[in-house]
Amino acid sequence: MMHLLFYSKLLIELESSFDFSNVPKIKLREANAIGPAKKMEVPITDGIDFEGVLYTIREFNTIRTVLNYTKGEDLFINFRLCLTGTAREERN
Repeated sequence: MMHLLFYSKLLIELESSFDFSNVPKIKLREANAIGPAKKMEVPITDGIDFEGVLYTIREFNTIRTVLNYTKGEDLFINFRLCLTGTAREERN
């Protein structure tokens, strides 16, 4: 995937080395479902690769309304499931 960054009259070409096809995913279920619950896959990130973190945030934000994550607790718990390793460690 190639991104272009325009600044004044300069053109800087940025090429991503991030491989979106190899990102592990987790299935999340609809909150407070009446009847069969919807399930959707969201990428998981360990927080090491910045592009991976942004990809996870974007995808989670896209599905949160579909899966009815409207309350703070639902958002927090389910987004935390998308984190592994260093990104999931507790900070005190």
